[in-house]
Amino acid sequence: MKLIWTVFAAEQLESIYRFVKKKSERAAAAVYNDILDETDGLLHFPEMAQAEPLLSESAESYRSLQRIQDKG
Repeated sequence: MKLIWTVFAAEQLESIYRFVKKKSERAAAAVYNDILDETDGLLHFPEMAQAEPLLSESAESYRSLQRIQDKG
């Protein structure tokens, strides 16, 4: 399995980091790393995410994370 970030997703990740960094660089790094850790989970457990409906006719299987759940 290969993990691919869309340009939009990567831009959003950077935007989230910059927004949180205004209050706390430490918190921004933690949020950024939590998001990366969650997406890296797809490499080991791809079925943790829903199948991408727009690509269901493709020969490959595509999955996407729509949102990160609160770990608290």
